[in-house]
Amino acid sequence: MFLALCGLATLCATACSKPKTPAATITIVGKTAIEVAADAPSATVAFNVSAAWTASAEAASEWLALTPERGKSGSNTLTIALLPNTAETPRSASIHIVCANKTATVTLTQLGAQRPEPATGATVKEIHLSDTNHLLFTTDEAGRIIRVHQILGGIDTPLAEHFTDLVYSDDLLTCTNYTAGSDEKNVTRHAMQEDRVTERIEGGNYRDRFAYNPDGTLAAYTFGPGSEQVMNYQWTDGNLTQITQNQQTATIEYGTETAGIANIDLLAYIFMELLPEMSRYRLTGLTSRNLPIACSVPGTDNSKRITIAYEFGENRAVSKITINKLYGDQETTATVTLVY
Repeated sequence: MFLALCGLATLCATACSKPKTPAATITIVGKTAIEVAADAPSATVAFNVSAAWTASAEAASEWLALTPERGKSGSNTLTIALLPNTAETPRSASIHIVCANKTATVTLTQLGAQRPEPATGATVKEIHLSDTNHLLFTTDEAGRIIRVHQILGGIDTPLAEHFTDLVYSDDLLTCTNYTAGSDEKNVTRHAMQEDRVTERIEGGNYRDRFAYNPDGTLAAYTFGPGSEQVMNYQWTDGNLTQITQNQQTATIEYGTETAGIANIDLLAYIFMELLPEMSRYRLTGLTSRNLPIACSVPGTDNSKRITIAYEFGENRAVSKITINKLYGDQETTATVTLVY
């Protein structure tokens, strides 16, 4: 009787117990951290699940869309449609796949857009300072300016033409200035050291001198007959930021763009009154790393404010400069174009 009761109890226990439901599973096929290019149109995530599933992305991820957003058990592929990332900063989103009480997370990172590499060795052939003032450059194999041809008036119908020829030796620069149709020539000679002019030693009405900082940037320019004038130059992070003369200081602001030019210094053409002529030909040491975007000169009567905007050509070098000058209450705008 006892054995019969035990057998009945065992039978009842076996008949009344419910089978256990297998735990849900999610298996990501591949990496759980995905990295794609800025212009990638889509990405995919392959995974296996044991039951029905849903997928979602962070609410802040308006730049992506999931297809499909739900599915059945088995092998599945989630497609992530992407908008191009036009910013330079990468962006990331977490994508959650949920199956029953299990969640798997995949992190997607879309890289930032790469800016075109700026030009570093473009050679300017012409600068058109205005409709009636044109500069044409001849450059030698070493990238140095050896002739400047200035045309006043129309470039095809000149009213006057002026030339500056530059001849280099190890320690001497000879400059010859003359006008077309005239036999008169003005010759000046500058001492040079480490590809920089240091002093005018012959010609002209005065001896201009150039002093340099240890890093190769221009520190001071002394010039003028009679009582000499001195321009002092202050540099910050590789850019010329202040120019001081006669207790008046011009402050220059910079953007992030670079000129991409090898044979001339644009700064010396934008601020012709603030830099020596030799700076135009990159003969006064290192040039500013970035392009200037503004210059301010405070004054008791009329302050001066210059703003500069740039356009770039296919070679990523500057192709056009727009200069807006505000002197007191008078405003003017000039456009400079460059030809390569």
